[in-house]
Amino acid sequence: MLPPERLKPFLTHEDKHVRDAVARHFGESYSRDPELLGLVMDACERYGDENNLGSLRYADQLVVPESSFVRVLQHLAQATDETVIGYFNSVLLDAPVELVIA
Repeated sequence: MLPPERLKPFLTHEDKHVRDAVARHFGESYSRDPELLGLVMDACERYGDENNLGSLRYADQLVVPESSFVRVLQHLAQATDETVIGYFNSVLLDAPVELVIA
């Protein structure tokens, strides 16, 4: 297995199956790396939320830094797909309380 620093760039890979596998790896390992959710959100912006469902499925198991929290809120405000909305809501439910209060 590649070390985390070599795997992270694959969260924005053009092949969704690669993105999904790497997101699953980080999600299931409960990584505490604060950059991961930002990379998932980069992929959402690049390929669309609906084309990133596999990664979004594990996003609620990642650390939610303030910068990513804001991006999730922005995507949620524009989302129309119920699955996407559910995944974004799950991320927000797991966000630090201080971010939700602010």
